Amino acid sequence: MIRNVCIFASIAAVMASLLVFAACSAKEEEKLSPAASLEHFEAESPTLDAFIGKWYCYEEGGATLNVIKSGDVFRLSLSYEDSGFNNVTPSSFYEQDGILRYETSVYGNLIAYAVELKGGELSGTYTQQGEAHGISFIKLSEKPDDKPFIRVAPFTYYKGVPRLDILRKYADFSTDSDDPPYSFEYALDEKLPDIIEEYGYSEYMSSLDADGDNLAFSIMDFVCDNFSHFNAAALPLDHSLEGVVKYCSEHDGKTNCRGLSIILAGLLRANGIEASHITCLPFEDNFTDCHVVVDCILPSGKRVMLDPTYRLHLKDSEGEHVSVRRLREILIEGGAVYPNEGAGYNGEAFTEVYYRAYMAKNLFRLERALNSCDGDDYSSQFVQLCPAGFDPADDGITVVRSADDFWADNKD
Repeated sequence: MIRNVCIFASIAAVMASLLVFAACSAKEEEKLSPAASLEHFEAESPTLDAFIGKWYCYEEGGATLNVIKSGDVFRLSLSYEDSGFNNVTPSSFYEQDGILRYETSVYGNLIAYAVELKGGELSGTYTQQGEAHGISFIKLSEKPDDKPFIRVAPFTYYKGVPRLDILRKYADFSTDSDDPPYSFEYALDEKLPDIIEEYGYSEYMSSLDADGDNLAFSIMDFVCDNFSHFNAAALPLDHSLEGVVKYCSEHDGKTNCRGLSIILAGLLRANGIEASHITCLPFEDNFTDCHVVVDCILPSGKRVMLDPTYRLHLKDSEGEHVSVRRLREILIEGGAVYPNEGAGYNGEAFTEVYYRAYMAKNLFRLERALNSCDGDDYSSQFVQLCPAGFDPADDGITVVRSADDFWADNKD
C-alpha cells in the first residue's frame, strides 16, 4: 500500500536540455492522490517523515537529495554536481512499504530510483535503460535545503587545476569599503544549557589553572575531549548549543565540523570571549564539501583560528597566532605555519600537507553571522566575503567585497 503523496512537476520550462518525464496512468494518479492522509498510515512502517533531511551520494558524479516537508506536503529536490543542475523537481515520488521511489528524466532517459533506510543511510538502486545499479546516500543534515532551481557551472569546472592555483588567481579582495559597512556583534556571557553539565563542564572549568589567552585553548581541549568529528554525521534541526550537544549525546559524541564549531564558539562566548563560527567555502556554487572553523578574538586582543575538527591552532614564522584571514594569505604566499602540540584529527597525528591543500580549497570565500549568539546559524543574517572577479550564482547571498569590512572587528 502506498503511504504518501507524490508531486508532479515539469521543469522543461526552466531548462530545455533536461527533459522531464511526467506521464502517469490514471490508476497511478489515483494512488498518488494528494488526498491521501498521513493519519491512515501504519505507525509501524516508515513514512516520508523518516526520509526528511539532506542526503548526499558520492557516486555518479555526486548528487544531493533533499526531502522537504511544508505543512503536510512533501517535496523532493535533486542536485547533480556533474551537470550543474541544482534543486530539480523529480517527475514523481512516493513511499511504498518503507521504500522511497522517485523518477527523473535526463535527456529523455527515464531513471527510476528506489532507496530505503539502512543503518542511517539510504541504500538501494537506480534503473536506467533497463539496467539496475546500486546507489547509497549519507545524511548531511536533518534540515533539508529548500531552494529554487538554479543552473550553475558544473563541479568539474576547474577539474585538474590545483586548488592553490585557483586561490592565487582570486587572491585579492576589493580595497573599497562596502556601503554601508557591516557591523558585527557578539552575545557574551550567555547562560549555558544544563546538558553541558553531563560532560563535567563546571568541574573542568573550576579545575583549570588557565587565564588570559590560554583559557580559550583550554576550552577547545574540553570540546575535543568530549566531542569528535564524523564526516557522515548530520546536524539536528535545532542548531543551538543545546540542540547540537543533545544530538552528540545520542550519536556517540559525534557531529560534523559545523557542530563542533557551534559548540566551541558558544562556550567561548559564555566565558566572555568573542568568537563566531566561520564557514569556509570553495569556488564551486554547487559544492558538497566545505569546512567550518571558529574565529576567536583572544583576551589579549589577538585573533586566532581555532579548528576543533583537528584540535588545531597555528602560529606563523614570527610566533604570532594565525587568524582565518592570515591563513589564507599564508597559503597564497607559500609561508610556513606551525601547529600546536597535540593537533590532529580524532587523535591521529596532524598532517600539514593535507591540511594546507584542504584549506586552499575551502578558503576561497568566507561566511559569518552579523550577530554571533546561541542559535545564530538560523537566526542571524549572514554575509559572505567573495574575492574580486567572483560572483556567486545564488542571488540570495549578501556579498561583502572588502576584507577589511568583513573583519571589521579585527584586532590582530
